[in-house]
Amino acid sequence: MKIGEITGFGERPRRNVEVRIGRRELFSEISEPPGILSSRDVIGIRVSEELSESGKHVIHLHLNTKGKKSIRFYTAAAKLDIALLLDELEAALGQIPRNWEPLKSSVRREPASPTRQAATDKQSQWKRIEESKVYYQLTGESVVQAIVMPDPPRATKPAIIRVTHQNSIGRVDSDVFIRLGNLRAPLNCDNFDTVSDWKKAPVVEDLLDDGNGGWTLRKKASGAGVPWSGTYEVKMHFPKGKHLIEIKIVSRVPEVCSIVLSNWKVTAK
Repeated sequence: MKIGEITGFGERPRRNVEVRIGRRELFSEISEPPGILSSRDVIGIRVSEELSESGKHVIHLHLNTKGKKSIRFYTAAAKLDIALLLDELEAALGQIPRNWEPLKSSVRREPASPTRQAATDKQSQWKRIEESKVYYQLTGESVVQAIVMPDPPRATKPAIIRVTHQNSIGRVDSDVFIRLGNLRAPLNCDNFDTVSDWKKAPVVEDLLDDGNGGWTLRKKASGAGVPWSGTYEVKMHFPKGKHLIEIKIVSRVPEVCSIVLSNWKVTAK
């Protein structure tokens, strides 16, 4: 498996393999399967991290197409390379759903020391989501993660949908809305007002980095220039069966895009 890497910068990043990103077609020398892809066929992007057979950390960028086919478009060792490629794809394709799956470590961990355990216990008081399979990377250094509680949801009582919006640069003035979508007709990423059944998720936790590897309540601080984490919750009733949970992020910060995320599927028992 060949690994792409940045070799220099010009109008676009220069890489050790040929990559072409355009509004009409996409091409990567190391895509699997190989070939030219029509840009209009791409409906989503998924990034996954893994350890190669040699133990090296690699990052794959997959393109989801209308034919429900996933193409491993590019593989890199550096997150910066993938982040720049995501920016290039957004410029060509517009705002489409993106999902970044972090590396799941299989390394056996030693028992935590009392000091480290105390720090962990302190963090457990917060509602913010640390790791979730539902993971989206937005523009402007924002990351959105979500969970449903219980998982899977039960048809006999309402479930809680929790969403954490985190940004490494500062607080994002934004709102979160949730709805149960149509599995056969998911909304597009820019379908903000085509349906009226969005349910606003109130803020339940508003945090800033405390400078010591933890978090503290934001209170009246502006949050500018400090890593921020906002968590939102809403109760939803799930009839028995399969469902599509759609999330709408409405951002009032120019650097962070407003977007509809429409690929979270659950099955209620």
